Amino acid sequence: MRYFLLRQDARPDGWRVAFTDDLSLDAVRLGLPMVPPARPARVTLASAQTAPSDFLEFPCPFVSDRMRQALDAAGVDNVEYFPALVDEQYGDGGVIAEYWVANVVGAVACASPLGGDVADGPDEVGPPAAPFRVDPARAGGLGLFRLAEDRRLLVVSEPVADVLRAAGLRGVALQPPETYTGRLVASAPNGPAAGTPDPEAEPPAP
Repeated sequence: MRYFLLRQDARPDGWRVAFTDDLSLDAVRLGLPMVPPARPARVTLASAQTAPSDFLEFPCPFVSDRMRQALDAAGVDNVEYFPALVDEQYGDGGVIAEYWVANVVGAVACASPLGGDVADGPDEVGPPAAPFRVDPARAGGLGLFRLAEDRRLLVVSEPVADVLRAAGLRGVALQPPETYTGRLVASAPNGPAAGTPDPEAEPPAP
């Protein structure tokens, strides 16, 4: 079983967030169960961008309705969804309502540094921003999960990655953890999604 990091494609014409309202999203960043907020979370875009994104990685995972439907179709059932609003601010200044805060509940400790051992326990701080592997035996068969060693990172299994690719989502990058460096991943405008490898290709050698 292969695994991929679920990242935002930071392409030059893609969406970027300039401002998030004061709704506390700390629980979402940590993958903790969350009480439904009284009002939708709201993010404001940084500039007039031409390529709407189905996925925003910062300040916490935001997904479009299309991406939520794709995750549901893939059998992902460990996500709490809460309504979100995307304020364009630029252009016509409209508000897009078909978005959700995606709280991936829980975390799995299954990162193995290349050439090293699997880190122990959910409270480990590693791995640093360096390539690593996902240990399938410790991933527990989950299709989508937060990495306990670095809770900023979301991981999807290959079957879920295949569903996301087939859905034709924009702004979604599927990065092999063996190539992770902590840097943004970005495709060229009108090019293939960043970090989306040939599904027939072998993972990088250590």
